Amino acid sequence: MSSIIHKKAYQEFLSLLKEFQNQVSTSSKTFSQESWQDLQQFCQETIFTLTEDDLAESGVQQWRSLQTEIQREFRLLNTDILFLEASRKTQTKEVRLQSIRDRITRLTQFSQMAQKLIT
Repeated sequence: MSSIIHKKAYQEFLSLLKEFQNQVSTSSKTFSQESWQDLQQFCQETIFTLTEDDLAESGVQQWRSLQTEIQREFRLLNTDILFLEASRKTQTKEVRLQSIRDRITRLTQFSQMAQKLIT
């Protein structure tokens, strides 16, 4: 399986995820809305629009599964961020931030698996 477009897309996605993860990890209550919007835009315009056209048939099913998981985790991440923004209590914010960190970790893992699959 080899696709330069896919490789570049996942590399950039991993870079944006890492940047966002660093902000969430170092912040006790908030993060840059700009970096979240950059991540959202990149996913919508690049990651979610990738197709299997350039991929070898042997790994297409596994790639589809990974893409589905990435999309699912990203939607849940978006929901967690909305809940974080609505949170008032410090304890609730900490729980939401931990959930966001966990989702970013899973997104990173799925993206790395997809990247290895196409390499």
